[in-house]
Amino acid sequence: MTPAASFEKRPRIRVLEFKFLGSTDFRGARTKIIDRRFKRSVTIPYDYEQRDCGEHAWAYLAGKGWPLVALSYDPQVLVVAWDGSPHMLGGES
Repeated sequence: MTPAASFEKRPRIRVLEFKFLGSTDFRGARTKIIDRRFKRSVTIPYDYEQRDCGEHAWAYLAGKGWPLVALSYDPQVLVVAWDGSPHMLGGES
């Protein structure tokens, strides 16, 4: 198998950043999930039933049907399998 052929058979993955946004005078705490490749993000109200914002981001994406692969805290990223669609992460631009 040529290197190009083996590369084509590898599963596609995406790396999404996540971060905790503390509460302000006007908004409660939130989790922001960022897709730097397509310059998209989504900000969701923080779920205090989760232990931290990584688990919160994971639960949100899993609930949306994202095929999650891994979670890292240094740096704060989620790794997901990717179907090639540029618009898997809706929300803010």
